[in-house]
Amino acid sequence: MANLSRAGLCAAPGHKLICVDLGAIESRVLAWYAIETWKLDGFRQYDETHNERLHPYRQIAAQMLRKNIDDIHQAERQMGKGAELAFGFGGKVGAWRKIVGDDGRTDGEIKTINQKWCTAHPRVCKFWGALARAARRAIRTKSAVLVAPPPHPPITATFDGQALTLTLPSGRAINYPDARIVPNKKFEDADPDIEYLDNAKGQWTPKRAWFGTLVENVVQGTARDLLAAALLRFEARGWNTVFHCHDEIVVEVPEGSLSDQDVLAALLEPPAWAVGLPLGGKVHSGPLYLETITAEPAPIEITTKPEDVDWNAALEHDFPRTRTNGGNVNAEAPVAAARAHNAARRRHLHSRAHGGRRNPLGRADPIRPSNAADSAAADSATHRTAAATVTERAVTDRKRTRRFTRF
Repeated sequence: MANLSRAGLCAAPGHKLICVDLGAIESRVLAWYAIETWKLDGFRQYDETHNERLHPYRQIAAQMLRKNIDDIHQAERQMGKGAELAFGFGGKVGAWRKIVGDDGRTDGEIKTINQKWCTAHPRVCKFWGALARAARRAIRTKSAVLVAPPPHPPITATFDGQALTLTLPSGRAINYPDARIVPNKKFEDADPDIEYLDNAKGQWTPKRAWFGTLVENVVQGTARDLLAAALLRFEARGWNTVFHCHDEIVVEVPEGSLSDQDVLAALLEPPAWAVGLPLGGKVHSGPLYLETITAEPAPIEITTKPEDVDWNAALEHDFPRTRTNGGNVNAEAPVAAARAHNAARRRHLHSRAHGGRRNPLGRADPIRPSNAADSAAADSATHRTAAATVTERAVTDRKRTRRFTRF
């Protein structure tokens, strides 16, 4: 579905779309704030060489496992990727399962990976605590508190008696209305939390801000400021920005008027406030926002002939007749009705053979046929009535099924 929506954005005739995006921007910004030196150096090496052997996820895995980067295999690279995405904002087992999914690892194995990631990122973990302490101190003292001294990028926490603000290096402030310090109800003997009013869902409701919340807000807010600065640069150059999302910008230009690398270079120009932040990214262009797929799709081998397929069973499997509210529609009603009719018919035949007086539906028959011809006519009429009843029930059930089935 995502690829279908990307294919919906297309360039005008004689134009092309140039799509640029910032690579691993949250990981880069977090390392920049914490001055995690080995990681910043690793990003710079990868950006200069574009050597996949030096890919950041491989470097993270090597740092976690204390191995030479040349000895990192694919499974270990994936572990480094999952750890980076899950643990950067203080997450643990729950964050791993949300990002990676159920990969067969136990909680204990995930905790071990988390410990290795934290050991490999001592300055990041120190930054987590410094940011939370500065926010709490600002609320207690109602004064401006610098999160970390230079050469760390400046983040300032302030409190005016009602709102806590975290001012980013760009000069933009993140606001936490009605902020106050509250006991930590989630973990015993842990640092207190900050509670504030949040309206993300359209209503002002209390929300807990632990250090992970503050770190995530600061990092993602800075990534947003980088993209906003790039948009202004693009506008100053007269480029037509037709779309932007998260860490990505799409411009529409006449064919041959602008190179892909010129647009990427403009994206990666660091603002004056982002000194020392290594920026990297990638670019693709074409008539569609959807990136061209160069790999050949795997052939599909069809071993079943169409005439061998039970299409009714397949439809029932793919589109089960159930209500959307979870209650079951009686999809077996037509079958049950037919079985009931057959049983009644057998009882009728047995009754006639023994002089009984019941019709095929099992009800008392007030009129007894006077002769064999009348009896045959009555049987035929009764059978048609029973069959019509079964058909009517089947049609009704199918109409009811269509009404409540979601496709």
